[in-house]
Amino acid sequence: APGDAPGDTPIADMPCKSQTNFGGSAGSTYNITPGRYCGGMRVQRNVNMAPGTYIIDGGDLDVTSTASLVGSGVTFYMTGGGTIKMNGSSYVNVTAPATGGYSGVLVFVDRDDPYQQHVINGNNVSEVNGAIYSSSGHIQMLGGSTAGGGCTQVVGRTVGFSGNSGVGVDCTGTGVRDIRSSRIISLVE
Repeated sequence: APGDAPGDTPIADMPCKSQTNFGGSAGSTYNITPGRYCGGMRVQRNVNMAPGTYIIDGGDLDVTSTASLVGSGVTFYMTGGGTIKMNGSSYVNVTAPATGGYSGVLVFVDRDDPYQQHVINGNNVSEVNGAIYSSSGHIQMLGGSTAGGGCTQVVGRTVGFSGNSGVGVDCTGTGVRDIRSSRIISLVE
């Protein structure tokens, strides 16, 4: 069902994309497509993402303080031990697919990856719509992060919130099942 743990993992046997660092002068804009980003993806400027699955293989998804990352219908599949780092004053507005095999899944960390810490940090003025799933790692929401402006669900081996961080809970029409007050929410050891 949508919002549950993803089933099949993407196959990461396609060729690597040639560009994985999106920097340049202020105002630089990149329009990128789904595929395999080997060695990670570093977003320092404006990046617009086409719908699809972005495989981050063997490196971090690093969104720096000068970045803007925008995409609808996207899933990030993290494999090879990479982490998520959304830092500083970055602007992130990403939404998971509402239909299909990864319906409602924004971030899916490889279940076989080692324990890693994934951080959404600082003063992110963001909207992150979809489930962030890392059964093998720690998901940390820090500082003044507002990355949950819409619908964000966090599933991790461990999860931490501090400061004014939070997640949005209006999941209507997103492909993510709502968390209703009648459901039991608990910590499991």
